[in-house]
Amino acid sequence: MLRAAVLLILVAITAFASRGATFQIDPARSSITMSGTLAGFTIQEQAPGSLQTRFEGPIQANVTPTSITFPGGSVVDAQTNGSWQPLPGGMNGRDWADYGAQATIPLGGTARGAVRNIVLDVTSGTIPISNGSFDAQSMVFSFPTNGTATLDYNASIFGLGSEPLSGTSTNKTATRGTITEVNGKRTLTLAIDTTFSFAVMNPNDSQVRFVGSVVAVEAEAAARPAFTRVELIGASIRLYVRGGDATVKLQTTSNFSTWSDRTAEVTTEGDTRIYTVPITSSREFFRLVDI
Repeated sequence: MLRAAVLLILVAITAFASRGATFQIDPARSSITMSGTLAGFTIQEQAPGSLQTRFEGPIQANVTPTSITFPGGSVVDAQTNGSWQPLPGGMNGRDWADYGAQATIPLGGTARGAVRNIVLDVTSGTIPISNGSFDAQSMVFSFPTNGTATLDYNASIFGLGSEPLSGTSTNKTATRGTITEVNGKRTLTLAIDTTFSFAVMNPNDSQVRFVGSVVAVEAEAAARPAFTRVELIGASIRLYVRGGDATVKLQTTSNFSTWSDRTAEVTTEGDTRIYTVPITSSREFFRLVDI
């Protein structure tokens, strides 16, 4: 019985459930251009490069071999790319902003706008993965309800002010997202084409469209739990586990068809957790799964 138990335990020690992942956006490979209209007039650059900026921040995703889900809680954060007109609130002057835009208004001079504090979240249902790619049109971008994104504007024809940016928008890109893995580390690439509407003079008379892509690399995570040693002590089995944390539970099966929770006495020795269970069968397999 002892020999069979030891052999069967060692066969089953690699079965673990997967967790959600945090992917950190790489600003050097993540750039998004803004276009759109201001009170119906097409926006242009205030200066070369004022309508393009890099992005940073974490993207939350739940990934399995066959699907990806964006549960929310991401922070797709625009970097400031210069000092642009007007000041916050629309007063004359310039200050740091993510984008600087202007529009030529017939008989009304030049309207200027500065977009500041852009942060987007991303959510989705479960999206199938096929050969490492997935439909990015299933993603929805949104301004967080507690966000402070604004368009500060100044124009003689419709005055000055500051318009909060809010709402949600589905991704319109035809380019599929990809997830690749090299040396155990995954990289997420997302094409973005999403448009938000807001009001300056009339409802939905202004739009901002964000087009570009972000590349995010999986952040370092705690090592996954792994069985390191098995001992038979009298009528009990000791399973030594290193890595992960206490938010896992021990399960058992005799046939790999039905798994059930196995109550264990859990102790620690340094960075190792020890699961001690009584021997109840000569044919028993063990695994750890997330709680």
